[in-house]
This record gives sequence, C-alpha cells and structure tokens, in this order.
Amino acid sequence: MPHSHIVMNVICLSVCSLMEVYNDYVIDLLSFGTTLRTPLRVSEHPKTGPHVQGKTILHCPRWFPSPLLLVLLLGYSDGV
Repeated sequence: MPHSHIVMNVICLSVCSLMEVYNDYVIDLLSFGTTLRTPLRVSEHPKTGPHVQGKTILHCPRWFPSPLLLVLLLGYSDGV
C-alpha cells in the first residue's frame, strides 16, 4: 500500500483581549497609559453574539508568545 502525504498549510494567529466585568461595567484591562478607565459598550450581534466595542486586541506572533504573556500579567495585576 503506497503512502500518501497530505500537506496542509495552516496559519495560526494569536489574539487576546482582557476585560473586567464588575457592577455591570466592562473595563478594558489592556488599555495602558490611560488614567481614567472608561466603561466599554457591549452590543449583541445577531450571528456571533455579544461584542465589546472599543476593546484592545493584541496580536502576537505564534513563534514568540512571551510579550503577550507579559501584557496579560500586567493587565491582570491592574485589574486585581
């Protein structure tokens, strides 16, 4: 039985957002450099569901995730 090789081109993209929900307010924990945290607006998309408008989205290369982990730790420590 001959061997067949399947070649798949897969592209992965790591994206991240970090928000805190407290007393019906959604706060972006990755919006560094702002002294006043403005609550974000949550809307409902008919197909994809809830969506937070204006949130920070971080993109991280798949081969070097440590900057993303550092930012997540900073965002987490800011929200706690």
